[in-house]
This record gives sequence, C-alpha cells and structure tokens, in this order.
Amino acid sequence: MSTEIWTTIITAAATIIAPSLSAYVSYLTKKKSYKRDTEQQRRLREGKQEQAPPPRPSYKTEIAIVSIAFLIALGILVFGLRASQPSNYESFIMKAREAKRPYVIEAATMVIEIENVKAPKVNDLKVSRHITYTLRALKDIPRTPPVFDERYDTELAKEVVPWTGTEDEQAHSSGGSEYSIVMEIKKDDLKTFTTGVDTTYALPLAERPAFYGQVHLRGNQDYASYVNDEDYICNLTIIIRSRKLPLTPASDNPAVTMTLNNPIEYSGVKYSFPTNANGWYTLSKSWSYIAPQHAVGILFQWP
Repeated sequence: MSTEIWTTIITAAATIIAPSLSAYVSYLTKKKSYKRDTEQQRRLREGKQEQAPPPRPSYKTEIAIVSIAFLIALGILVFGLRASQPSNYESFIMKAREAKRPYVIEAATMVIEIENVKAPKVNDLKVSRHITYTLRALKDIPRTPPVFDERYDTELAKEVVPWTGTEDEQAHSSGGSEYSIVMEIKKDDLKTFTTGVDTTYALPLAERPAFYGQVHLRGNQDYASYVNDEDYICNLTIIIRSRKLPLTPASDNPAVTMTLNNPIEYSGVKYSFPTNANGWYTLSKSWSYIAPQHAVGILFQWP
C-alpha cells in the first residue's frame, strides 16, 4: 500500500482515538475524585458527623465514547490491513519485477483469419496471423539491444509471407517469421504494437501431434496457440475466424491450458457461426495471468 494511503488511515484513526482517550482520562479523574470524596465522608461519619455520601458520578457516557471509538479504530485497522494485501494484478507485476523482466504484457490479442483457396490442382489453407500487444515498461527500455522477440510457427507452411508490423523489426530468419521488435519505452509507460505473418498450407494437412505430443490432430484439424517462454502476460485473447470455411470446435472443450511438459487442462470457448452472408465462423477464448513456461490455445476443425 502507498505511503499516502497509510498516512490517511493513521490520521483517521488518530482523529477518532484522541477524543476517546480524553474521555477515558476524564473518566479516571472523576473516579479518583469520587474515591477521595467518599473517604472524606467516611472520616466525617466516624467523627460523629453524619452526612450523606456524595452522589456517585455516572460514567456511562465516557464508557460509551471509549467503546465506540475503540470499535471504529479497530475497523479502520482491519480495513487498512486488508487493503494492504496486493491484488492478483499487483502480485503478478511483483513476480515480473522479481524475475527482472524489463516489461510485462498488459494485454495480447491474437487474431487468426483462415480461408480455403481452391483452384485447378490447388487446395490450400490461407492463414493470416496478427498479434496486438500492450506492454508496460518496468524500467527504461532502449532501442538497442532489442528486448522483445517474436516467433511464429511456420514449420508446415508451403509459403511464408512477412507481414510488416507497426514497429521496426530486426529479422532473425529469412522467412520473416522470427524477428525482434526495435522500440524505446520509458519506465511505467505503455506501448502498443502489432506483429504478424501470412502463411499458406496445402490441404489436407498431415496427421500430427500438438502440444508436446498430448494432442493428435487429423488432416482437417488445426490449432492456434501461444507458447510463453519467459514473459508475464496479464491477459491473452485468441480469436480464430473464417468467412467461408465452416470452422467448429474440435471437441466440447477445445481450449487448452498447460504448464510446459505437464498434463493439459481443457475448457470451453465462445463459438459463433454466420447468420447472414456477411457473418463469420468464430472461436475465441481469453486467459488471465499467464506466467512463463505456460502454453494456451484452441483446437478447431472443418468438414
């Protein structure tokens, strides 16, 4: 919790407790005075002078003030302790700082558009992949050396067409699917940028394993995935869509979440199909707080 919040809490507690302490001191003073007056009256009675004892003062008001002030101060203290506990987001950012990461990915949205291209002796799957990132710098990030590397899996593609993103890129391969993003960000600033690649695959696809051998794909099935090696990602969304190819989920729970080399956890996705000529077949899923060594994705298919 920030120093300003703690100062506010302590000031509020002191404002409430101070009057109660004053009331408590008044209570003790009256009690002592009553005992003294009572003792004097006792001595007078022993001296054969009968006098009525002084009226006992009431302490109900002082006790009520002290009790209420104590309860309010206790409530403020409990609230302050609860408020001092970091949120999931704050804890996640702390982990990124402890790992000495130069940034966190506040949000990443992967959009994949797929179409089936048919012609004489041609039956291809055209896949366009784009990811829009929003980064928060945890320290000053200079243009050189680049700290953000991008890699798209194009292993089975028969054609790879580089897609120029919104920032300068430093290529790692001739195919245009591996490169670094060259950018400068000041500490605590946000930076949004988009990367991408266009690929073509011959149909039918080969039967093959996916997600480290835990999934077996047929020729009419594929998957979209994000394998996170070292980043801290607060929110990641994958959207797969096609205007003409009737995409469907590959199972009732086609969303995949896994820690690398551990069993997969499956869950549902949001699915919609076109209701008119301008609609899309769409599958989507969002994940929160993806730590390093995690992978997520969606399994889909077509007729």
